[in-house]
Amino acid sequence: MPKRAVTKGVISAGTWTLVKIVMSAIATPVFARTLGAEGYGQYAYYLAVMMLAAPIANLGTSQSITKFVAEQPDNRGLHSTIALFAGRMNLLATITVCGLLLAFLMIGPQPRHSPLTIAIIIVASIALEQVWYFGKGILYGLHREELATLPATLGAVIAPILGIALAMMGWGLFGVMLGVLAANLASALLTIFYVNRFVDWRKTDSIPASNDNVLWFGVHSMLFAALSMALYKTDIILVRTLASDADAGIYAAAVQWTEFTWLIPIAIEGVMLQATSHLWAEGRLPEVAHLLARTLRYTALATGFLLVVVFVFADQILLLYFGPRFVAASLPLRILVPGVFSFSLARVVWPVIQARGSIQQLVGIIGAAFVINLLLSLLFIPRWHTTGAAIATTISYGGVVFMYAWQLRIHGIRTFEGFPGARLLVLIAISIVPVVPIVLYLPSSLLSVSAGIIILTTFYFGGALRLRLISTHETEKIIESFPSLIRNIIARPFHILRPVLVRMEGSLRTEAIG
Repeated sequence: MPKRAVTKGVISAGTWTLVKIVMSAIATPVFARTLGAEGYGQYAYYLAVMMLAAPIANLGTSQSITKFVAEQPDNRGLHSTIALFAGRMNLLATITVCGLLLAFLMIGPQPRHSPLTIAIIIVASIALEQVWYFGKGILYGLHREELATLPATLGAVIAPILGIALAMMGWGLFGVMLGVLAANLASALLTIFYVNRFVDWRKTDSIPASNDNVLWFGVHSMLFAALSMALYKTDIILVRTLASDADAGIYAAAVQWTEFTWLIPIAIEGVMLQATSHLWAEGRLPEVAHLLARTLRYTALATGFLLVVVFVFADQILLLYFGPRFVAASLPLRILVPGVFSFSLARVVWPVIQARGSIQQLVGIIGAAFVINLLLSLLFIPRWHTTGAAIATTISYGGVVFMYAWQLRIHGIRTFEGFPGARLLVLIAISIVPVVPIVLYLPSSLLSVSAGIIILTTFYFGGALRLRLISTHETEKIIESFPSLIRNIIARPFHILRPVLVRMEGSLRTEAIG
């Protein structure tokens, strides 16, 4: 797979993730203020339930399709055979999960208004989302990530806009959930339209792996995805159950801001399975290691900057964004930062292990992390509420990436060989120091955040060049891979600053994702 194709896939997935984050950033304070802490806690609870149910309903078929299609991207008969077989598995699992979930929602804690209607909306949304997952598997396997992310981007826009409009019209939680349903419907229809352009459903071929292999790869992928989602969302459900709706809303606010920082990891995660499947199949381990090393470095650098911003300005951000009632989320937010950074690296590593076919090992690792998180949450949340949930999550997140690295080491890949961990810590330290006086002494939250981010950005990325964490040449190559409209906007100021940047970095030249 050419490097430019990897970059194109990352940019496509990154664009969708960025739109989703921006729209969520716009909608979240509106929802929090319109629904109140209790209503926002209910909303976060339902989203968590949906995110837990979705991978189980998918049965891992999206990943199965991507892996086996990516191994032979030119075999159209194979594509339709895999898609039809996996689609039947997906349909059966969706019907089963939706039926069980509908019963669970009617038995569990109920919202104040329209419990049956909201339950039906949730189940219908999950069913429609499976159509997108199915199409995404095919399009990702064909390295047409942009055609899978376009419908998802459309949905990411529709859901908050419609939800905000209906919530402000007095529809409350019901209106917000109706926005999710409409978004999933639009995404499903557009995805199937694109898939039909690439798959001839009448043409079939034999699957190189047996149906049992496809099935078991899918089942293990489903278990991994479900356990991963449980690791992300169980703490919110437990906070609501063991504490209160208000605590769930406050904790959801902290989690929301940590998830905003996962832009780059999620984008890279979305392409690593199809980017490395054929490399494993052809035994090209040095290329796997080289690609992984570059993407880990970029992920650490970008996510580290965003998490430093969140850590330093947590109080001001929460006050400006959510309002005074949510400032209590600042402590759990800061506690979550190191765990979130560790897991951002894990997001890049796990698809590489999955591409090799070692999905059972992934299930074991993420299952252990989930059990640790569950036990610690049950122990800490009744005592320390949202702070206890954050401690449990950070501990369980922290060790996952090292377990993944150990798994790759068994197969000949040294994940962190040459990783600039010490230089990154130095960079973070020298970037935070100049900002501390601004945080402590500027009275205005808005002025503090604005001035502080400007100074932090200058020191962070200037220091990254001096410490050789990235080069001007790399940055230039990455800019060249963006779509022309975005490239033209970025390129002009970059070329103006380029002589200064080159002098800052000295003689460093490193290879970029081209």
